[in-house]
Amino acid sequence: GQAGLDGTKYNECMQSARYAGRIQASLEEGMKLGVSSTPSFLIGGRLYLGAMPSDSIKALVQALLAAPAR
Repeated sequence: GQAGLDGTKYNECMQSARYAGRIQASLEEGMKLGVSSTPSFLIGGRLYLGAMPSDSIKALVQALLAAPAR
C-alpha cells in the first residue's frame, strides 16, 4: 500500500492466474540453464548466481565487448 499498489487489483490478478503460464515457462527456462537462486545473471553465456555489484557486471560486459569475436 505504501508503494501505491492497489491491493484489490493485485489480488484479482493473482487469483485469475492470468500470467501463470508465462511464469511457469520462465521458471522452466531458468531451471534448464541452471538457475537455482535469485538474483542470477547470464552474461556472455556464463551463469553467475547471487548478488553482484553493478561495477562487477559492468566490468564483465565491457570485457566481453572488448574481446575479439569468436
